[in-house]
Order: sequence, then C-alpha cells, then structure tokens
Amino acid sequence: MKQYTVLLKKIVLLCVAILLASSAHTHVIAQEHGKPVSTGEVVSMGGLYSVRAPTGNDWMVKTDGERRAIIFYKCRGEGRYTFVSISPEYTDPSTTDQTEDEIAVSIFDDVERVMIEWSKTRSWIPIGFSRNIVVIGQKRLHMMQYKISDVRILMETHYAIYLYFPPHTKQTRIYYAFLAGDIFMNRGYGFSPDLTVAEEVINSFEFSSDNDLMTKVKTFFDNKQYDEAIEYITKALDTVGLNESNRAFAYYNRGLAYRNKQQYERAIEDYSKAIELDPKDAKFYNNRGVAYMYTQQFDRAFEDFNRAIELAPKDAMSYMNRGLAYGRKQQYDRAIEDYDKAIELDPKLVMSYNNRGNAYMGKQQYDRAIEDYNRAIELEPKSAELYNCRGNVFYAKQQHNRAIEDYNKAIELEPKYALAYYNRGNVYICKQQYDRAIEDFSRAIELDPRYTMSYTNRGIAYASKQQHDRAIEDYNKAIELDPKDVKPYTNRGLAYGSKQQYDRAIEDYNRAIDLDPKYALAYYNRGLAYGSKQQYDRAIEDYNRAIQLDPKFAPAYNNRGIAYASKQQHDKAIEDYNRAIQLDPKLALAYIYRGSVYIDKQQYDRAIEDYNRAIELNPKLGVAYYNKACIYSMTNKIEEACKSLKQSIENGFTNWSHINSDKDLDNIRGSACYKEIMAGK
Repeated sequence: MKQYTVLLKKIVLLCVAILLASSAHTHVIAQEHGKPVSTGEVVSMGGLYSVRAPTGNDWMVKTDGERRAIIFYKCRGEGRYTFVSISPEYTDPSTTDQTEDEIAVSIFDDVERVMIEWSKTRSWIPIGFSRNIVVIGQKRLHMMQYKISDVRILMETHYAIYLYFPPHTKQTRIYYAFLAGDIFMNRGYGFSPDLTVAEEVINSFEFSSDNDLMTKVKTFFDNKQYDEAIEYITKALDTVGLNESNRAFAYYNRGLAYRNKQQYERAIEDYSKAIELDPKDAKFYNNRGVAYMYTQQFDRAFEDFNRAIELAPKDAMSYMNRGLAYGRKQQYDRAIEDYDKAIELDPKLVMSYNNRGNAYMGKQQYDRAIEDYNRAIELEPKSAELYNCRGNVFYAKQQHNRAIEDYNKAIELEPKYALAYYNRGNVYICKQQYDRAIEDFSRAIELDPRYTMSYTNRGIAYASKQQHDRAIEDYNKAIELDPKDVKPYTNRGLAYGSKQQYDRAIEDYNRAIDLDPKYALAYYNRGLAYGSKQQYDRAIEDYNRAIQLDPKFAPAYNNRGIAYASKQQHDKAIEDYNRAIQLDPKLALAYIYRGSVYIDKQQYDRAIEDYNRAIELNPKLGVAYYNKACIYSMTNKIEEACKSLKQSIENGFTNWSHINSDKDLDNIRGSACYKEIMAGK
C-alpha cells in the first residue's frame, strides 16, 4: 500500500569519490621538505606529506594519534587540497620497501583492483550510495549503468578519489565526502596545516553504511517520522552539491513527507521544483496531482494525472489516482473507467478494487461494491481499511450486524483504528444502543482527538438519551476544532430546540446557512424552529428552500404539510404528506400526520387506515395508538377506544395531563375500562 521512492539515485561533486573495500595498507612516504617534487616523489610539510601521483596531481597525508592517515587531494589547477579519506592503516615512510613510483601507482591500483573484483559478479558499478563502492562525478551519472571502462575515464577526467573508514563494528562506518567538491572547492575554504576546518565539517556528516541516506529516509517513512524525514532531506538539499536529477528526487521525497503530514501546499511546492528539474518523470506529476486533489484544485489535478499517463501510459497508479479525483467530483462512471484500466494494468493493485468499490457505493450499487471489497480483501487480508470500507456498505444496506462484524475485524487488525470505532458507533446509534455508541465515539476521540465528527456524533448519541447539555458540550468542541463545519451547528440547534431555546437554535441554523447556503438540512431544521414558534409562514419558506435544494427530501414535505395543517390548509397538507410517503413509504410519521388531517376532515376510516399503517412500520409508536383511541371514543366504540388507549400507554405515550384534558376522550371517561387504565395515574 505504501510507496517509497529512493531519495537519491546519484550524488555529484566536483571531485569523484569511490568507496572501496578495505585494503591492507594505504601507501605514503615522507621526504625532506623543499625537495623538488616529481612523479612519485613525496614532500613533508610539518606533519603533512604530499605525493605526486602518476597523473601529475598531488596527494597530502596527515597522521593522527590513532594510526590513521587523513588523505587530501590537490585538485588540478587549484591551490587547495580536497578531503579524500581517513585510512585505517598506513605505511610508515621509514619502513616501506617500495619505491616512490610504486607507492604513487598503488593509490590508483587500489581503486581499479576493487572495481575489477566487484565487476566479476556484477556488470555495473553502483552510482549513488553503496556499502562497498560509491562513484561520484561531475557529469550526470545513471544508476547501474556505469561500466568499468567508463570509470577509468572518469578517474582521469574527474580526479577520482576514494575514501574508507575503519570498521567500528562488523560494518564499516563511512564519512561521505559530499563537502569536498562543493563547500571546500566552490566556496573557497582553504586548509590550515592542521586541517581543523575540514575535519569539523566532515565529522558533522557521519553515517553508517547500513544507515545511509536512502535507508535513513525509508526508515523515517516506515516509522511515520515525517518531520525527521523533512529535516534530513532539507539538510541534504542545503549542504550537498547535488546535480539536477539528485535534487529532483530530494524535492520529490520531501514532498511525499509533506503530503503525509497533510501539508499539501508545501508538498505541491516541492513536487513543482522536482518537475522543473526533471519534467519527464511521471511520478512527480502523479503525486502533485494527488496534492492538488486534496486541496480541491481538480482542474490542475486532472492536468497532472493526464500528463503522468502521457509519460507512463502503463503506470496503473496514475489511472487509479485520476479515478479517485473523478470519484471526489462524484463522476463515478468516469472513475470506474479509470479503475478498470488500473486493474487491467495491475490486477493486484489492491487500492484500485477498494476505490472502485467506493465508486460503486456512490452509485448505490452496493452488491458490486461488496464484490470489489471482497477481491481486495483476498489480495490483502490483513488490511483494516478494507474491512472498514466493506462495513460501510453493509451499513448503507442497513445490514447492521454484518457491518459491526467488519468493523470488529478492522479493530482486531488495527486496535488504534479510530475511524472503525467511529463507524461502529454510528451503527450502534441506528440500533438505538446509545451507550455502546458513546463508548465507541469516546474511544475514537481518545485515538484521534481532532476528528470533529466523533464529537458531533457522540453529541447525537447524548441527545438521543435526552442528555442535551452533554450533547451541546460535544457540539461546542466540534465547532472549536472546525468552525467551518456546518454539522455541529445544525445539531446544536436541534439540542437548543429540544430545550425550547428556539432563538438560540435559529442562530445556529443561520450560521450553518452562512457557511453553506446550499445545505438543505439547515433550512429544514430552521423551519422546525419557526414552526415551534408558530411562525408557520417562515417555516414554510424554509421548507420550500430545503425542497428546492433537495427535491427528494421526504421529511421536508412532511413538515411543510404540518405547517399547512396548522394554518388549516388541509388539502395542501395532504398533498405534502402524499408526496412524503411517495418518496419514503416507510416514513411512519407522514401516515400519522395525514391521519390527523383526516380526523379534522372527519374522514375517520381513512385516518384509522393511516394509523394502522404507521403501527405496521413501527409497532412501538404510542401516538398512533392514542389517536386511534380518540377516533374510537368520538365514534362511541368504547372497548376499541380503551384497548387502543392502553396500547398507547404501553408503548410510551404517558402525557397524563393531555390524556386527562383531551375532549376527544370524553365519551369513555365514565367507562369501567377507562377508570381501570387510569387508576393511580
């Protein structure tokens, strides 16, 4: 699922560094200071020794107290010495039996010998970092394409140098000589005889061979240490004399780190710099397109995905990401086309199945979505995300138990997966298991304290338990975290409405509408508040706007019908109830309210039919039984009235003051059955 890109394919300095395997000796000899220097001769300069190599270039050696020789190389035509290496061993000039020419030649023989040994099992010399050999040159070099013969030319034309550090454990510790060519050559640092400046700078850039730049950056990504990766890459960019290709890869990887931190604008900046340096690398465009998508810059995203596909038409990732962008724009058919192409190119690319499943879900083709999630799970059975996504489909199909099974599996695989707890909490709300929902939302908040929807939906669970003050606390926190999210405002408005604080509710709905003038639910909820204030005309205006924005919003028709009924416009009310039932045949409240209008029109048989239908849909709807009791009382059906009244109380209708004062029940108050029901009430 994750993709990591090698940070640096090649490092270029003004002098070429070749990392060698250990040799027995590094050969240097000392001569008297001031003696004319010719090929192979050595000059002593107060602790420094210089040997003239066969190519006519000078090498300088400084010894230290640890029997190491710090070797510097005098680049052709320059008056400065460039750091080359610290050798584990060196030959004391007074004990060597070799001639001066033999010593000079051996320096270059060591380089060639190791490369030849390497080439016996490999047909290439690695360009970039390696545990054994590093080849660095001024000209553009390409990974795994440099031949031995080319290296010989490279040695002569680019002042080949090599470095080796003594092993501290089983593996060699290496000081990369990035600084040699760039800082010391181009920036004009000269060396004092004791070379303090050189050693300090080199010592500040110490890496072990199995913790080199590539490995280090990948480790940061593996551990999600994106800040460390950014710091590390920035240091390399600011310090190392990289060529264009190297800098492109560095910017690209830093862009990946910024993207993982959701700092998309900074990621875009780095991807753009990478593209300037290397405009033909498809993955740079692909990843910048992803960042554009996350910042809602879809036109630019599509341009980048198209360019990536043009450069690499067989790269499945570019098709998959373009499909993801189409999906976010709800262009599901085009998204599916791209996912199909991605799967054709790479049948094992799990996210293509996952994202195509998301697109099918957007089209409400739930069974096809499940097929794709099943295939993705076959390919990656330990992915918590895939079980979470399939659980969402079961939730949409109202198969709540199967949804919970998938969320449970996701949590089993990833116990700190906040989204799985959040989604399972939503299912528990639907099952009216509010305490379990609150537990899940609380766990999600513990794992991800800045995810606003966990607070919002926990507030809904508290409100469902009539704990409106606790609900308001959660809505307040959600608003604090994201003041531009409309949902906490609309839900807090409902909580204020439940507390009969209608003006405060209307303030919240106004704020939601300011943030999103096309948010139908905010108009609908404000209509509820106006209706509660008996401002029916204003309520109707808001229901009209909600319906205009969402013509299939059945509750808006239902509540506009209530407003018309309150204005005694019964025919308009019935029209709205009919439309609500047409849109949602399982909307039990629409049958109840239409039944109430039929009572006002004295069409009692039709009213009874509507109440019976409401009870079929929700057998625990106490108000439906109560209204039947009123009709039976008004038509002098005493036994039926008492039976329905008893059923209403058993199913939660316990407004005793209303029952005792409702004139519709006057015909049964003297009956024995009524007195029995109301005894002690």
